[in-house]
Amino acid sequence: MKKELSISLTGLTNAQLAVLPDTMARINEILFDIRRNKGVKVSYHIDIMDGQYVGNIQFCQMMLRQITQLCAQPMDFHLMTQNFYPYATIIDDVCKNSLSAVYKITTHLDTNTTVTVQSEQTNRFGIAVNPDESVPSSLLSSVNHVVLMTVCPGKGGQQFINQESKLDFLYNYRAKNNLDYTIVVDGGINVDTVEHVKLADTIVIGSYFTRALADNRAEYAIDKLLENWL
Repeated sequence: MKKELSISLTGLTNAQLAVLPDTMARINEILFDIRRNKGVKVSYHIDIMDGQYVGNIQFCQMMLRQITQLCAQPMDFHLMTQNFYPYATIIDDVCKNSLSAVYKITTHLDTNTTVTVQSEQTNRFGIAVNPDESVPSSLLSSVNHVVLMTVCPGKGGQQFINQESKLDFLYNYRAKNNLDYTIVVDGGINVDTVEHVKLADTIVIGSYFTRALADNRAEYAIDKLLENWL
């Protein structure tokens, strides 16, 4: 399976958001070069928080529409919300006019997850597993991807929580049962912690990337990251 680097837009600074079209144009350019020269797939990771599942709120429909219109690569919307369908419906709508009409949706485990998985049955739906949760083996045959959280959801810039045992399980379970879900690792990924997620198909980078972008060294930072991961 071809490796994928996903850029989280959650950690964009106020200065970067103030000139969003220019910021996104620069990121699109960087991702295009990575896809062309590094032999990996690229995408955007967009967190949506409702202030209920997690304490923070990160949702503005107007901003979401503006961002998606500027994303020239596939997108994964990570719903940290109590309810799935209202936000999924909005995502379906805003993506109609995006530069990239390709997108996935990830939700967290709760009492409605099984119902959601069974009713969706699409090639774009996935689940997220928090550090304090077990991997739900019964759902793995029904999902497109599994996001293994290596931080507690809801806030950027946290310390990496090693989840190698779960990563090993997901990797071996997929092979043993002839499944094809993608294994994604999200949280605290940098040039050092990436050594612990080599079995992942996709890694999500947030603060590591946005800080490097602000310092005009994004290409160098990604080169070092990929060198340690691939």
